[in-house]
Amino acid sequence: VVEAAAGTVTNCIDFDVPATGKRPPVESLRVRLTAQAVSDRRLNLAFRFVRARVTKFFGLPLGGRRLTITLPVPGPLLSRVISFFTRKAPPQPYF
Repeated sequence: VVEAAAGTVTNCIDFDVPATGKRPPVESLRVRLTAQAVSDRRLNLAFRFVRARVTKFFGLPLGGRRLTITLPVPGPLLSRVISFFTRKAPPQPYF
């Protein structure tokens, strides 16, 4: 899902139920990115967070319920910390 006005991209990944009928521990993932145009053909991307819809939490079933867990992506912060100590500019992901 692309929201051009907000400058965000959401990658939606849904997992199918296998032929055995047993539901997977993770039903879906939603990965949120921010995108910024640097030229007519290039976008800088920054991963922000991942939302996982789970049916089991630490191996424990949730009794048919689903739980949505939001996990921040440490990539941008980790890149800044490493670039501070190495005195190099962090690499920019692009598409």
